Amino acid sequence: MADVSTFCGYAPPAVTEATAARAARSVQFTLPVEESIWVAEEMGRRFGLPRWQLTLSATTANVEAIRLARFATGRPMIVMFEGHYHGHDEEWLVDREDGEVRPMYLGVGGPERATCA
Repeated sequence: MADVSTFCGYAPPAVTEATAARAARSVQFTLPVEESIWVAEEMGRRFGLPRWQLTLSATTANVEAIRLARFATGRPMIVMFEGHYHGHDEEWLVDREDGEVRPMYLGVGGPERATCA
């Protein structure tokens, strides 16, 4: 859960015990695990939505959300809030200077990769 894990507190016993039990079985989560089924069913029950896609990071969640939004709207551009972190995808690691989109860091692809406004 990276930088948002503190919503559970700092090392509460229930969370550390559950994490240790899960890690004892495996720490590889590239493929779905049994708990994924339970989580998807529980999310469906709580929110009334039948399908869920689980991701391993907030960046991947953002990539999937943007992909769905582009599919639903047919629009290639996205709007980002300046000064906020939107994930670690090259498309979003950009700044606007004098009305132009520029890479935020050395090594990030050029502005032709950016499809955000």
